[in-house]
Amino acid sequence: MIYVLLTYLFSPLLNLVIALRKKRPPSPIPLPQGEGARGRVLVIQTAKIGDMICSTPVFREIKKKYPSVILSVIASPVTAELLKYNPYVDEVVELDTKNIKGVTGKIKLANLLYKGKYDVSLSLNPNIPFAIAPLWAFIPMRIAIMPNFCGATLKIASGLNTHNVRHETGKLVVKTYMKMLEPLNIQTKDISKEVYKSPEADKNVGQILGEISPSPLSPPVKEGETNAESPSSEWKTQSPFIGKSSSHVSSALVREPQNMIPSPLAGEGKGEGELVGELNKPIIGIAISS
Repeated sequence: MIYVLLTYLFSPLLNLVIALRKKRPPSPIPLPQGEGARGRVLVIQTAKIGDMICSTPVFREIKKKYPSVILSVIASPVTAELLKYNPYVDEVVELDTKNIKGVTGKIKLANLLYKGKYDVSLSLNPNIPFAIAPLWAFIPMRIAIMPNFCGATLKIASGLNTHNVRHETGKLVVKTYMKMLEPLNIQTKDISKEVYKSPEADKNVGQILGEISPSPLSPPVKEGETNAESPSSEWKTQSPFIGKSSSHVSSALVREPQNMIPSPLAGEGKGEGELVGELNKPIIGIAISS
């Protein structure tokens, strides 16, 4: 609470410094205008992987509206890798939130933001340090998300932002993120999320899957071959609990000529075609882009 009160005490001076630092005429949007002008925008997202993926439309829409802007993202070390190949992100700054505790941590955070010389900051995390540090870093436009339920200190600290966007209960957080772009004159309904893979991703996945299991479509074992000669030979896994006498229990793996994989919970297994069909079903609806 003391950090917030001190920031309020010095806020008139800090805002005066911000006004004096502007080298261009006053504008509702503090980004350089004209061809070749390069402003600097900072997006703060230090939450978990799901939140970072939900933030990807923010990066895309900012760069679509302001293609020449330099877009930086503050992310946790865990999620920073997700942005490595994102074409809309120019710079990724890794930040462990454990390092911004106490007076020293908050000074370091304000210094980090000050060195970036940002024109706009968007805080996608409802966090007290991210409410006070942008002002100490002399960032002219400070946009932040406000949760429905928050403590008194965060509510007071939010008054230091130039724009607060309240998140409504039951609403997708990505839609609230899109609403945060309106002060930048960005209005869009495109909330599609994107994750970009590395150039070596397909090759690496193929190698990993190949090590785990051979292809289910491998040709059957020829007569006279042993398992050592044909590592792709087919086996049928029998459960010792289904329809077998005690004399058969000792045999866990039994060579079978038919192309079936029995289940320990049912008397019959699925054929090869059915199994491949199950594996090819989509798991999640997130677009993976090259």
